[in-house]
Amino acid sequence: MEQQNSPENKPSRKRWTARRVQRVTAAFLSIPLLVFVIAAGNNAQKQAAPASEAKPAAQAPAPAATAASDTVWIDVRTPQEFAGGHLPGAIHLPVDGFAQTFPTLGLSRDAVVALYCRSGGRAGRALAIARELGYAKAYNAGGYEALIRD
Repeated sequence: MEQQNSPENKPSRKRWTARRVQRVTAAFLSIPLLVFVIAAGNNAQKQAAPASEAKPAAQAPAPAATAASDTVWIDVRTPQEFAGGHLPGAIHLPVDGFAQTFPTLGLSRDAVVALYCRSGGRAGRALAIARELGYAKAYNAGGYEALIRD
């Protein structure tokens, strides 16, 4: 019994305090990340275009190719999702590399840019990037399935 209570078997106060400090610090540092994720989701919902602005697949124009429409449609889903079906003429720019690839398109800052994904979440993230880059007419067109249903 005395061996179990000996100082050699007890964790040192320093080690116990250091572990507690690490846990509290990790919890404290994760709070801003959680707030950012929640705020980004709410912001994407607020900036989503009304359903009346979303164009169905049959009416989706080729991006910047026709004089009748100046809307550029960008699909921000994964390559597998894009290969499974996409709007006619849509440009594929996965959201993971959107900040690097979007500026390479050379679009005018006045271009109307419709962003879509599976449900609207990734399009919301891409929209935030597009707005930061000065594309004020960019909007979240929502999810692919909803666009082709309408």
